[in-house]
Amino acid sequence: MNNLFSIVHRTLTWIANITGLTYEEVNIVVYFYFLPALFLYLLSKRTNNTLPLKLFTIVCLFSLFIIPDFEKFSNRLFALSVKFLNLFSIVGLDYVGASVVVCVALPALIILYLRFKKITQPSD
Repeated sequence: MNNLFSIVHRTLTWIANITGLTYEEVNIVVYFYFLPALFLYLLSKRTNNTLPLKLFTIVCLFSLFIIPDFEKFSNRLFALSVKFLNLFSIVGLDYVGASVVVCVALPALIILYLRFKKITQPSD
């Protein structure tokens, strides 16, 4: 788990370096904006319903206009995310393990499910 965590951490740090954003800002953009948008996009492809994706996009764009200091916002949200991941110590996962399960494995499973699972249409 440490190796996978390290790869993700280095990747997010690299993105931060090339974009001029902080690590925390990149983390928030990826996990609170990009991944949910990807999930909704894949879901919209499966269901032919783009309304949830459109609404999410509007909310995201609106949030970027009303958040006065995105870096400060990201730092606070990142700190809350760390607290959330540390709660998994109850089931024996440290921060690194919880990060890999919740932030890597779970999104990967959702993406694979939405991309490849056959959805049966209800019959009339």
